[in-house]
Amino acid sequence: IVNRLQPIEIAEGEGWVHFRTEKGTILSCRIFEEKFPDTKNILKVEGEKLIFPEEMIEMIDKAEIFAKRDFVLDESIYINIENNILTLKSKSETGWYEESKKLKEGMPNIKFAITPYLLKDILNQENSCMINNKTICFEGKKWKYISTLRNEKEE
Repeated sequence: IVNRLQPIEIAEGEGWVHFRTEKGTILSCRIFEEKFPDTKNILKVEGEKLIFPEEMIEMIDKAEIFAKRDFVLDESIYINIENNILTLKSKSETGWYEESKKLKEGMPNIKFAITPYLLKDILNQENSCMINNKTICFEGKKWKYISTLRNEKEE
């Protein structure tokens, strides 16, 4: 964000650093002096590798129609993987959607809910993840997305 502002002045204060743009916009960032906690154990996710099918984004596009809610973060699609078959579901007051796709052999049996736009954004960059019964982890070249699984019931 700071680079996009193209600051012309930088000032460091006690616990703060301030950036000023040519137009007078000031961005202030807090500096923490404490030792950053060791997150190696949190960032390491062990489990089974799950490879999503190539058609997954198209499946999500269809499911999103019935996942729509007033707030995007309230939207959910439900994924169930059993016996190497991925089933994607969504429901609303006006209808439902369900589609299944055969996966490669050896995929884990798992069930979880996820926000559709988020999964689509991730799958546009990476189509596999590490997953266990509590956590899902996608990793790209310079990023890592880790989340606890939402095992909520279908609405």
